[in-house]
Amino acid sequence: MSMPPPQQGFPASPPPMHSPSAPQKSKVPIWVWLLIAAAGLCFISMIVLGFFADKLLDNAVYGEPLKQGTPQSQDAIYERMMTEFLMSERSDDYFNADDRESQVFLKNLQEISQEVITLDPADQALMDKAIGELSEQENTDLRYRSEAAHALDFALGYVEFDINFDIWEADYFGTLENEIPTTNWKAHRGRAKLRSENELEIARRICDAVMWRVDEELFIRESDFFRAINSASSSGEDLRDIKRHLPELDWHGNDFKINGMLTKEMSMSQLNVTYWVALERWYALTWALGYGDWKEHENTLALRWLSEKPLE
Repeated sequence: MSMPPPQQGFPASPPPMHSPSAPQKSKVPIWVWLLIAAAGLCFISMIVLGFFADKLLDNAVYGEPLKQGTPQSQDAIYERMMTEFLMSERSDDYFNADDRESQVFLKNLQEISQEVITLDPADQALMDKAIGELSEQENTDLRYRSEAAHALDFALGYVEFDINFDIWEADYFGTLENEIPTTNWKAHRGRAKLRSENELEIARRICDAVMWRVDEELFIRESDFFRAINSASSSGEDLRDIKRHLPELDWHGNDFKINGMLTKEMSMSQLNVTYWVALERWYALTWALGYGDWKEHENTLALRWLSEKPLE
């Protein structure tokens, strides 16, 4: 029986062996192959770690989740709220050095800060400064303290939590009265009613989620290609978990809006302002729940609570 003809394009038989006298091709040193293999392994490892970095860091670096201590008392929260509110009102944004009405208002503010609460020495020094003497940084820091005041205003039951995370203005809410000199502070304090720990924790987690979402968007815009791809691919799963925990957010599909916008629609300035607004509120609620001293904890954006059962 005859053999079938060889397929077109392939040799009919193996090529002849080179004779011993034929020149040999130079061999690549083994150390070169080892170096190439090591580089490839490092590249693959970086991609894999990009997908699982949050989980690995959460377990290996950040340690156990925060353990709740003893929540602050209603009186302590009220005094801290008033401190943050009055100091935010001290911002130069509210004053005109040439305006007599502004001069009177600052004097009233200084008097009330001594009558209603006791400021620490650093805050008292800021309160005592004349109009126009605040540095730009001092003025900005004071301005953002209104966000802590809002979170504690919510904690005491005066207002609902501002889900938009817009810069908060006390007079818009009507509980920390804009007519500061004529306010009956004793009656105002008497209307406080501390919310449950569960309500405060939900609000704290909302701040956490907003900071995380903004930080993810900033990271994608500023980071290199591979890190951005990894971040975008892992955030989808986290967003679905957040939606399960926090249905209160303004969800549109599997992403939520902040102040009426998705993060991808926000400018860099809007993203940065939103982050600092949420951070100030997070600090205040973390303190109110008894996690530690005032602004003691650093937010790691680990979202540890995603591994827990959603709060009811």
